[in-house]
Amino acid sequence: VEEFRQLGIPVYADMGTGYFGAQEIQTVVSFLKVIENPHQDIPLAALLLSPAVGLTSRELAEIRLVRREGDLYESLVCCGRRGPQELRKPIRRLLKDLRAFRQQAQKDSLENIILTFYEKTGYLMLAGAMPGGAQRQANLWAMVQRARQFEENTAKGIYAFLKYLEGLEESKSDLSPAAIMGEKDDLVRIMT
Repeated sequence: VEEFRQLGIPVYADMGTGYFGAQEIQTVVSFLKVIENPHQDIPLAALLLSPAVGLTSRELAEIRLVRREGDLYESLVCCGRRGPQELRKPIRRLLKDLRAFRQQAQKDSLENIILTFYEKTGYLMLAGAMPGGAQRQANLWAMVQRARQFEENTAKGIYAFLKYLEGLEESKSDLSPAAIMGEKDDLVRIMT
């Protein structure tokens, strides 16, 4: 499938896996984990380095050097106060946005939180500009739909949704990437 895509040949394969491993889905999951608890270093670093935030690994190292003890979030807060001048303003804006998302999470639906994330960061458009952009955008829309369905049918809140996703991953029940092409389209079909 990847070879056909690199050659620009439309291809369809119902693989039944790959959704959770997709970069764009990992970014949204990291975002939700940070909103649920910003003191988790790995999801926070993943979010900071993602296209949604866009820090470089060098900038991340500079943030960490401002305050080496404690967690990454504490370093981020310190960097917003007394870090390198070129990082202070973007870090302050990021911290303000994270606070706003956390407040929104207390009273709004998961679907709206994710949609606000897409809008505020431009992540949906960024994902569309990446290789395989149409598939990435379809996956991001599928995440919104899954969040809506989860809250309609199961429970409410980020923590419960993250536990649900974690359970799917642990049970190896990976979801299919969102379909952007179907069996009847003019394309190469991989059957087995």
